[in-house]
Amino acid sequence: MTLRQDYDEEFIRQFYATVWVPGDFDALKWMLGTVQCSIDRREFKSLLNILFGNGDNLHEVHAHNLFLLMN
Repeated sequence: MTLRQDYDEEFIRQFYATVWVPGDFDALKWMLGTVQCSIDRREFKSLLNILFGNGDNLHEVHAHNLFLLMN
């Protein structure tokens, strides 16, 4: 099973070069061109269909449903 998504290599490079996680781990922040972008952990969880156990700690091991990501 493969996940096929178009992407812009330059945006991916810029994301990894600029991504920042605040000390409370509540969000991800990055630059896209000249625009500062952010997503909070609940939006991130929802977007990737991540199933958290008892909390919203992004730094624990979590399961996701690949089938849901492909639809």
